[in-house]
Amino acid sequence: MQQFLPQPLPQPVPQPVPQPVQNLRSISEILQAVQKAHSALQNANSDFEERTKKFSGLTSTMTVNFECTLTKETIKYAVVLYECFKTFKHYDGVIDLEQFLKLNYSKLEQQQQKQLSCPICKTVTKFEKIEDAFFPHVIINELRAKCGEFPRQIMYNFIDKTYYPLHKGKMGIAQNSYFEQIGKFMKKEINPANQFYQMVKSFNVNCSFLFYNNCSLSSIKVMIPVRSQQCKHFEVYDLTALLIHFDKKEKQFQCKRPGCNSIIKEEDLCLDQDLFNSCLKSYSFRFSFIYNKEKRKLEDILEEKQDINLFKFRKFYQTQDYLNYQSKIYKIVDQIYTSPINQDKTEEFYKKYSVENIKNQNLELKFCQFTDQRIELPCRCIRCEQVQTCDLRYMSCILNQFQNPADIKIGDKVIDKCPLCTTPFTKKVKPKDIPIFEQVYVDVKMMNFITITTGFANINKKDFINYLQDKVITKVILKKDQESILKGKQAITFIKLECPISKKKITRPIRGNNCTHAQPYDFAILDMHQEGSINLNERNCDICQAKFDYFSEDTFLKDQLDIFYTEQQEEYETVRLNIMNNKISIKPKTL
Repeated sequence: MQQFLPQPLPQPVPQPVPQPVQNLRSISEILQAVQKAHSALQNANSDFEERTKKFSGLTSTMTVNFECTLTKETIKYAVVLYECFKTFKHYDGVIDLEQFLKLNYSKLEQQQQKQLSCPICKTVTKFEKIEDAFFPHVIINELRAKCGEFPRQIMYNFIDKTYYPLHKGKMGIAQNSYFEQIGKFMKKEINPANQFYQMVKSFNVNCSFLFYNNCSLSSIKVMIPVRSQQCKHFEVYDLTALLIHFDKKEKQFQCKRPGCNSIIKEEDLCLDQDLFNSCLKSYSFRFSFIYNKEKRKLEDILEEKQDINLFKFRKFYQTQDYLNYQSKIYKIVDQIYTSPINQDKTEEFYKKYSVENIKNQNLELKFCQFTDQRIELPCRCIRCEQVQTCDLRYMSCILNQFQNPADIKIGDKVIDKCPLCTTPFTKKVKPKDIPIFEQVYVDVKMMNFITITTGFANINKKDFINYLQDKVITKVILKKDQESILKGKQAITFIKLECPISKKKITRPIRGNNCTHAQPYDFAILDMHQEGSINLNERNCDICQAKFDYFSEDTFLKDQLDIFYTEQQEEYETVRLNIMNNKISIKPKTL
């Protein structure tokens, strides 16, 4: 009989062990994680310095333009892929972490691979945690922190760790030719007495004021601010402009600031580090600062990050949208502001249109008619036949939407004309056609006039015409004069303690440069001039009728007035000055 053996029971098919679902990490989360990990690195600076020594044999310098190698967008946080850093692959390519992650690590399959390829040298970096895939680019990030939101191109020296901003265009070519001289200068010891904030303190300035950072020699925007160690004024020179002057014209010259008798020589120059730091953070097309007396520091006028010129053209509801738009517009502004055609087109305009023609035109020099904001970068199109300008920032908004119609609000029409003369712009189609950015230029003469006119409220067409006719516009500046007109006299005289103009108590005695009388004014009249309540450009001395070109502070008299006010409890209208053997004493008139 056939027997049947029992069949084995079927074995259960092993089921795969469920793996944890990997979630897609957001770019912002990864950014925070990487930067947090980098902040905890113990030897990041020294390790990066060892890396730079490897390349210092190839080159001692690096030009930093703060652009991501991948996208050409502005660097926010610079990194090197770790394998490239460890094997010293390259030094000149710069990667922005956020922009790299958006391109290479924003999808789930990319995050699952656990490796990244360098876009510059193709070296592969493997990792377990994304935080370990990058090393911070210490030099770029340190410079980025010093240079603010819209950094300009910087020259950095690996060996001595000095750096300075670079000019553009023809001035940049000249600056490069003086590379060694500038490098030596940047290593010089800083003189504390020649620093902007120390000068504010020594002048006892107790107000906010506008400071134009344009070179006293060449009227260009200052990149490396210097002055002679003998100069006692805020105004500075651009180092490159000075080196050109020393090389091409004369080895030394008298300071160009009215009332300053210092001799400008290369060996006497000193860097104003305070102003230099502010220059690094200022927009490259801007040359004006405000000294904020509450914060006791210089601020770029656009530091609040809300440019009304842009808001007047287009409304924004999200901060990031505004900042992206601002970055785009400021690149256009910078491109036009630094263009070499500005000087040529300005000269061409004022040769074609006479002063008599300008006299008959309505001219608003202070406020842009389209934004009601100050005209700081006066511009017009190359086809304009009127002297009237608008501000370049508003004009750049129009140029941008003409080139990029997507940058206007839905329902709005593209503006294709100059807002001043309504002449249509033309797009470049043929090689001989004029590029759109060369159809607008900055009026260099008007811009220089605005910057040298003390007291914004006093800017007017009459003074501008005088400027065009090479007539000297009166400047009101402060000169710290130790050689008081009272010194050397042997006399008794009387002065009133009430300022003849401000009617305030005289605490800081000043006199006009042409005044020879003992009676002083008080420094407060300069504040009144700046505020626009008086115009010292059009006023003669109330005492001797002499014209003001600048003012000198009489510290010889001030020291004794300080003692007199401290010792006397009563208020006096007039006091007697006893001057003898270069000494002065002050007594009440009644004695």
